[in-house]
Amino acid sequence: MALDQSALLNLLGELKLTDVTDRIRVATETLYQELIDAEASAFIGAAPFE
Repeated sequence: MALDQSALLNLLGELKLTDVTDRIRVATETLYQELIDAEASAFIGAAPFE
């Protein structure tokens, strides 16, 4: 079963609080930013830079 967006955001938030390597932290932050961008694009109906 796929995670819904809020569950994925919660998971990423928890990962940021754990003691992990920088590589995982950067990947987590990148995924989190992609989710923010996707949600903003869906809300306003435009892709970034449009």
